[in-house]
Amino acid sequence: MQLEQSLKKLRLPGFIANYQDLAVEFEQQKNYSVVEYLDALVQLELENRAQNKVARLAKNSGLRTHKLLNEFDLAEVPSLLPSKLYELAKGTFIDRHNNLLIFGATGTGKTHLCSGLAHKWCLAGYRVYYSKAASLVAELVSAQTATTLPRLRKKLDRHDVVIIDDLLHHQYTRSELAMLLALLSDYYETKAVLISAHLPFIKWGDYLNDEIAVAMMVDKLIHHSIIIELNTESYRIKHAKKSQQVKEEERN
Repeated sequence: MQLEQSLKKLRLPGFIANYQDLAVEFEQQKNYSVVEYLDALVQLELENRAQNKVARLAKNSGLRTHKLLNEFDLAEVPSLLPSKLYELAKGTFIDRHNNLLIFGATGTGKTHLCSGLAHKWCLAGYRVYYSKAASLVAELVSAQTATTLPRLRKKLDRHDVVIIDDLLHHQYTRSELAMLLALLSDYYETKAVLISAHLPFIKWGDYLNDEIAVAMMVDKLIHHSIIIELNTESYRIKHAKKSQQVKEEERN
């Protein structure tokens, strides 16, 4: 059909998907106008584009988990108020180029929060980059070796917020730590960064074996930052305890 070919050239997939069904629906009504029909069709096209944009942002973010924010059990973290989480989900701190730092022992929900917030930010139209710290460092090292580091940095720079999950789950060499510090230094007051770690700042120096580099990193991160501490028992440990308790009750 000529109309559909024209709509394809105009890149209006929402029109193509809906114009026939919507025409039938409007024809069944007693009072309708062509303008109302076109308005409804345009609204469907806009909704289609918005959905595609969100899907594209989520796909390009690098997220490998689909844990959503409404699935996070706030009852496990009394110090984290729902109003605080709602404010973070809006992403206004991203516009201010502030940082979000999430601390908590392994299994307390750091990655869940990172993923849930990232999905919310994609819905709000923010360009999100997510990576485990080990993967990001490996990518930086590989790009430096292949002399494609400027291209990688340009790719990272296109995002509104960079999420580095599990910062301390990697044994950094001095050169790797220097590359990470260079990245964070460049993003200081120019881009929002979310970092999760299983240890608080005070223990980073011992873990990373470079007190000077760590002091510089912390200085950049802590200025203009929001800090969340998940002082709770590991979900996985808690689940294991409950399972063990159920088994013991069944045996008795």
